[in-house]
Amino acid sequence: MDHFLWLPRFSLLALLLTFGMMMMSLVACRININGPDPITQSINEPFATDPNRNYRILSVTLPGIPFENIKIDQQKRTIRIKVPTDFAGGELKPVVTLTENTTLLSGLGQRNPFRMESFCYCNQGELVTIGPIGSTPFETPIQYGIVAEASAPLELKPSQTPLVIRLGEFLPVSLPVQNPYGNLPIVKAYVQRPEGGTLVLVHGVDNNSNSCVWFPCDYKQPSALLFTINLRSNSTLGPGTYKLILEQQGGRLLTLSQPLQLVRGEPRLNDNPFFGYTIVQGQSDLLIQGYNLYTDEITGIITDQNGKTWPVRPIAAAPNSTTLSLSIPLDLSVGYYKLQLFKNGIALPACQRLSVRQSDRHPVIYSLLYSINCLATQPVSLRRGVRQSVVISYFNSRSTLKFTNTAKPDEFYQVSIVQPIESFPQITLPQTIPVGTYRVTLLSEDRGQSYESEPFEQSIIVQ
Repeated sequence: MDHFLWLPRFSLLALLLTFGMMMMSLVACRININGPDPITQSINEPFATDPNRNYRILSVTLPGIPFENIKIDQQKRTIRIKVPTDFAGGELKPVVTLTENTTLLSGLGQRNPFRMESFCYCNQGELVTIGPIGSTPFETPIQYGIVAEASAPLELKPSQTPLVIRLGEFLPVSLPVQNPYGNLPIVKAYVQRPEGGTLVLVHGVDNNSNSCVWFPCDYKQPSALLFTINLRSNSTLGPGTYKLILEQQGGRLLTLSQPLQLVRGEPRLNDNPFFGYTIVQGQSDLLIQGYNLYTDEITGIITDQNGKTWPVRPIAAAPNSTTLSLSIPLDLSVGYYKLQLFKNGIALPACQRLSVRQSDRHPVIYSLLYSINCLATQPVSLRRGVRQSVVISYFNSRSTLKFTNTAKPDEFYQVSIVQPIESFPQITLPQTIPVGTYRVTLLSEDRGQSYESEPFEQSIIVQ
């Protein structure tokens, strides 16, 4: 009887095992029919225990990129895109396949257009967030990273059209290249004479070879790097033909085939407009600094408060045209003047203030109320009890401003000067100074001697 009862139990177990094997065969046949699942091939035990393993990106399709060039590593949650050399870039519309009950929350064009241009530098790309249907990115942050891989090294496209830039200016450049997506970024740009010599940095940071934010891709032109050749702060270059050389992260240099032409630009002065220029009476020349200062282009006129004028001519210029020496008339009296410079007879946009002092120890008043002027004649109003800025020079802690009543020349008042740490000197007129019109001079001491500046050209109305 026991044997009789045991046989049915064995038959039942065999039947269950057979049924299970049949079901596995059906599943296996289904997988074989549909082809192997590349998504699950790299799943290991840690991923198998991930509570979010059922929410996955199964495939991504991008226009212009072969399907086989896009690989998804589920274990690392990484989407790798191998970008073809002839890929044009631009705005793309990805097609994303997800597991059941999964939704795309952000990335891959869900909120903002997807572009490969974000992989031109630093290879940062973007994060793709998915989650259960009905969730938000903050509730279930399941994220995939995107990594771009270039098919070949970065190369500059050949061109024979010269790049032309004026010295002392900027030149925005959109430079066509091959394989910009996923390659090591460009970090610096140099110019160099065709025969070789010093590399002159014109874009990027000289002491930071890892900076990769200076050369992004041009979103308006496919496969092009966008940057600026900056010659505003460079005083070592002159007109002529140069080579443009780009440095890739890691030190690889790429030379542009088309020549770079540097030409004369507009004159620009470096001097502080609040101070202008200061000379000593009898000084025969004045050195000005800036860019594009050529002896065959620059002339000038000096004008005093009464309208009398003196011509100014250039004497000599530096080889790189960053300094220019001007002749100064010897008969200029101590006082304040207007210096107007011209290029080929056309006045430059800004005039300059010229202060002529009696000696190199005499102080100078450049401006009151922090205002810029070449040579002003209209009165300046100062209120009592209010701290106000003055622009002066050659003074010390014992210096004062002397206010002399124009109606009563024997009546004057001295006002102390305060020097803040990070500001121009300041004064506060006391209430004891009567309302009226005054002339102002600067009193100073140097090596035990007292010096007084020429009266400021503008009269002061005390209110």
